[in-house]
Amino acid sequence: MNTLFLVNPAAGRGRGFRRWRVMARALREGAKFPFDVVFTEAPGQPEARAREAANSYERIVVVGGDGTVNEVVNGVFGRNVRIGIIPCGTGNDLARALGLPKSTRRLLNMLNHPSEVEVDVATLNHRHFIIAAGMGFDAIVADYINRHSAVKHLGPLGYAYSALRILTTFAPTEVQLRIDGESLRITDVWMLVVGNCPYYAGGMKLFPNARFNDGVLNICVVSKLDKVKFLRLFPLVYSGQHIRRTDVVTALRGQTIDVEFPADTYAHVDGEPLAIQTLRIRLADKPMRFIKPSAPELSHPLLKRT
Repeated sequence: MNTLFLVNPAAGRGRGFRRWRVMARALREGAKFPFDVVFTEAPGQPEARAREAANSYERIVVVGGDGTVNEVVNGVFGRNVRIGIIPCGTGNDLARALGLPKSTRRLLNMLNHPSEVEVDVATLNHRHFIIAAGMGFDAIVADYINRHSAVKHLGPLGYAYSALRILTTFAPTEVQLRIDGESLRITDVWMLVVGNCPYYAGGMKLFPNARFNDGVLNICVVSKLDKVKFLRLFPLVYSGQHIRRTDVVTALRGQTIDVEFPADTYAHVDGEPLAIQTLRIRLADKPMRFIKPSAPELSHPLLKRT
């Protein structure tokens, strides 16, 4: 199967470059398919390169993180292309949801003997996403991280640090929410996130019951908090236990979601800040195919070594 490796060397604080050096050696020694390699150097290039590659390649394997995957999805949505991931970003939430292996040996085996899975795609204001989009506290944190490279280099720990910094000045807001035609007005909102996968922001289990191919999007609204309640709630997100706190967490589901909020409130899609005040989110009319491990190969004893 003709394959293009699209490498983001800057992903994961330079982890993309280091991971590719190891992966390239493994491919030279053991790949059972023809492949080419393209490196990206700036935001926007993964999307453009993927769009061009869809004319010539059956598979595009992203060597990068969730942001690079997002660009590739936008570049090839609607085309007959399978997407693979060599995870080396900061969060790797989609790779985690797909159950992708971490070792080079298992990743090569996955590409040599692939299985496939369909993943739902959502659209936010005409841009596609796989993981999540939202507004409020977490979007402000994402903006802070993107503006402070030293914090970004800390990975998930950087998110926790940034959240504590933002907490000192954060003020909740009001949103107008419409889900599948039903309108809701929610006050004292800290954050509202629409997601497709269980994991978010580097391993937080924000949507513990989410399934990426069940034809529905998940909505998590956090409201009516104070700073002390926030500090108690925050650690629970990593295990998914926060959804038991129904006094401050509202879990909803739908296929068409509209969110309106004040202009001075931040928004994001797949962790990238957005300068908008309306989220118009729709479940796309077709899924995308992603490469995943084949269960028998993962259980092979020789694949237990990295």
